[in-house]
Amino acid sequence: MNTSRTGQRIAITGAALNTNFGFDVSRVLEALSSTESGFRPISNYKTTGCRVTMAGECPAVDTAALPDRKMQKVLRRKDLIAVTTATRAIINSNLITRTSEATATESNPNWVDPRRFGAFFGVGCTHIGDLVPYFEAVKASAVAGKGEINSAMFAELVMSTVNPIAVLQSLMNNALAYTTIGNNIRGVNSNFMQFNTSGLRALEEGCRMIRHGLADAVVVGGAAGPVEPFQMTEAWQMGRTSLRHADADSHVEVRPWDSERSGCVLSEGAAFVVLESEAHAVRRRAEILGWLAGCASRGSAHFGPVEDAARGSASETVELAEGELNTASHSLNGSVRHALSMAEATGADIGIIFGEGNGELVRDEAEARLISSVRRANAITAPVWTSRGKLGESIEAGSMIDLVLLLESWRRGVKLPPVSGVRSPTEAARAMGVAEMAVDPGTRCAVFVAGPWYGGSAAAIVAHPHFRAQ
Repeated sequence: MNTSRTGQRIAITGAALNTNFGFDVSRVLEALSSTESGFRPISNYKTTGCRVTMAGECPAVDTAALPDRKMQKVLRRKDLIAVTTATRAIINSNLITRTSEATATESNPNWVDPRRFGAFFGVGCTHIGDLVPYFEAVKASAVAGKGEINSAMFAELVMSTVNPIAVLQSLMNNALAYTTIGNNIRGVNSNFMQFNTSGLRALEEGCRMIRHGLADAVVVGGAAGPVEPFQMTEAWQMGRTSLRHADADSHVEVRPWDSERSGCVLSEGAAFVVLESEAHAVRRRAEILGWLAGCASRGSAHFGPVEDAARGSASETVELAEGELNTASHSLNGSVRHALSMAEATGADIGIIFGEGNGELVRDEAEARLISSVRRANAITAPVWTSRGKLGESIEAGSMIDLVLLLESWRRGVKLPPVSGVRSPTEAARAMGVAEMAVDPGTRCAVFVAGPWYGGSAAAIVAHPHFRAQ
């Protein structure tokens, strides 16, 4: 397995998640094998008159992990889920950063210099509902026929109608800011908003910082956008959400890569892991959950499939432009090849592939064909898996949630269940190798792929703690 420029491998020493089945990772893993549905009527707002009434909401926020209770008064729900999940990952790693703790001294092996501890988050969409007052101010201050805004009038209207705290609450980097402040993290940090690739991009950047010797440890991950009217309605109008949404009393299903799929179900969620240089992890005798062996991304996002406005059946022929598919295949293959090269691994070392498979009509078909291309190009025979059939589409957090589930299956030595919702896989899905049976990840590597949609493409290779390259 490849090492960093400092001669160190990169260990994963802490992990946490929050999903529509809660934040106990063992419970979430078990729920994937049950008949229990994680999709319920939306409770965060009144859905009267809304086309989308079901979602995957987190049952609770892990408030015990809040660095500061006062954050509950300032942060919106999406950011609270992110901050508490990231902090729980740090707690689970046993790293100590807060100087207020009695044991936080340099003589403690779990102490990490705050200046050498970084944070990289993939957090995107904000609560658009907080910004509704802006809309009227924009319309009222528009200069007719010129496409311009009377800035003085706009400022006056905003000052009189918008709560100043709403502006601060809408910032996309709130989760990053409050996590670093609350945990005394003073090292390199950044926030990414690249849709489905956001979590893997954060993982890649954290990896890069350790490899280049700019950090000893980093907390990285992603958090989904909020379940709120604007986001849900937008997804419906784009044709992304499941046709089985309209009746709140009906059973909502997501059917990844299935001939009977009808769309996705949007979900809340977050997942974070702690990365450390091998030397730092070994010195403090940390439990190593896995190794981040390689990661890569490409910014080219030439392929952005749009669902059929008529919302036709998934069994109908889906027209995909071969030119776009070829470009997309080049992008995704490039990310996977680079990640495999960094890991000094081959297709034979891969025991499982994690895709997206969120049940969308066009995108699932495109993804199946793209992953098939990746498998052929890299001589990978491993099955393809996703948790979105049960956990829903959590966009920025999706790949990171699957990573935490993989680490838990390795820790417990258990198989991952068959992909939920797959009963009649499409021809492309069968060719791709969708996991219709339980999957034993073994002691090899896993490859995570996302894109190449609106945020480009990304790939990561994660190795079992006891992996040895063939």
